Amino acid sequence: MDQYLFNYMCLNHYIAFKKEARAGIKCYFKEIQNINWQFVSRNRAYFKVNDALRLPVANDYIIMKEKVNQFYRKMNQMGVHYLTPNDLYYPNRFKMFEPLSELLFYRGNRALLNDPMTVAVVGTRAPTAYGKKVAYELGRFLGEKGVHVVSGMALGIDGIVHEGVLDVGGKTTAVLASGVNKPYPASHRSIYERIIDNGGLIISENKLDELPMKYHFPMRNRMISGLADVVVIVEASEKSGSLITARYALDQGRLVFAVPGNIYHKNAVGTNRLIYDGAIPLLSFEDIMTSMNWEFKKKFTNTEKCELSENGKRIYDLLLNRKTLKIEELQCFLKVDDGVVNSVIMELILADCCEYVSIDEIRIK
Repeated sequence: MDQYLFNYMCLNHYIAFKKEARAGIKCYFKEIQNINWQFVSRNRAYFKVNDALRLPVANDYIIMKEKVNQFYRKMNQMGVHYLTPNDLYYPNRFKMFEPLSELLFYRGNRALLNDPMTVAVVGTRAPTAYGKKVAYELGRFLGEKGVHVVSGMALGIDGIVHEGVLDVGGKTTAVLASGVNKPYPASHRSIYERIIDNGGLIISENKLDELPMKYHFPMRNRMISGLADVVVIVEASEKSGSLITARYALDQGRLVFAVPGNIYHKNAVGTNRLIYDGAIPLLSFEDIMTSMNWEFKKKFTNTEKCELSENGKRIYDLLLNRKTLKIEELQCFLKVDDGVVNSVIMELILADCCEYVSIDEIRIK
């Protein structure tokens, strides 16, 4: 069993720790996988752990281990996986802000988490006809340009932008305030399934079966902005949750665009205020591309890609999303020795799809 998953579930879900005790344990051991429960049990007073709490030691360890095993089996049955901050695919952008997401549950294409061109688009749950048009057309535009689009799959702007991306076969990620196996709202199950079927990603910090609670949404908004390079607010009222996403985006150093709106309509109060306070007015969709100096990714034709070996295809797909890769990462990813890795790199260089940046790093051409 993965010690990280076991310790995480015990710490956050299976033992009713007080906030102070949980924080103290994490601070002392630094890494969740390093928690020594026998040491915690022997030093309850130091960690401020109530004597009545059952910790995963002796017989209680066996009980809690089985609970975690049941949870893990359920994840596998549902096609759900998880990432820790130590995983290769853990989003690099997340490592730059607090609080760090200690465990991410996901379904779908995890490689999207580090896509080098990612835009988050959010907005009101009750958009105007204008807002709907902008969201859908923006989704289509970004999808056609090969830009990865992140949103929250909520009613209104979020769901519409996902549909725009999907309708052109683009890449999109939905960040949920519920568990990844609980599409929310239920009326968007079709969008949820389309995202998975089209090679997209569903992700959440919340464990399986967890329902969306009010306090989940601000944390979800922090993830949406955290995954992106650019955040676009399409329509937002004065107290819209989308403004929380915008604030997180600014704190995280993201570029924030806002769509100008009718000064007489409540849905434009939030976006117009953002522009007044310094957000960039989105006057054309191309502004996003030019502001980030993004170029289109080179893609093989299906015929060219078929000529690569299986390992070559795997590394090429990873390069499309990561742009650069360390040689040691390739060894971990392929689970092969140095000779095979060097052979695959040479295959890709001869195919003119990558080049060396340094002696231990390659990048896509």
